Amino acid sequence: MNLNTLIVGQRVGVQRNSFSQGTYVVSKVNKVRVELMRESDGYVRIFSVRTGVEKDNTRYHSACIETIEQTTLREERRVIEKARHAAWTSLAEAVDYKDIDDVEAALAALKLVLTL
Repeated sequence: MNLNTLIVGQRVGVQRNSFSQGTYVVSKVNKVRVELMRESDGYVRIFSVRTGVEKDNTRYHSACIETIEQTTLREERRVIEKARHAAWTSLAEAVDYKDIDDVEAALAALKLVLTL
């Protein structure tokens, strides 16, 4: 994402290591840095416009700014993957207990989740 195009009041997402860090609002922006404030609790993060890296942070695990659409899409994918994992786990447990009714119910739930 081009940090030069950000404007004050714009909503953005921050991600680090493919995990969402929440949604933020641009509170200050100039040619050198962008200041973001988290919507939930007001926590402030500062990013360099030139490098795109968060200030006062190591480059190895630095966070990056993304559009709110990318953040929403990432969260939706995470919820779907969590539901798929839960369905497979419940099927495996039903097979372990050798209960045919639970296996059929878990299989039906798995089919429903896999269509998402």
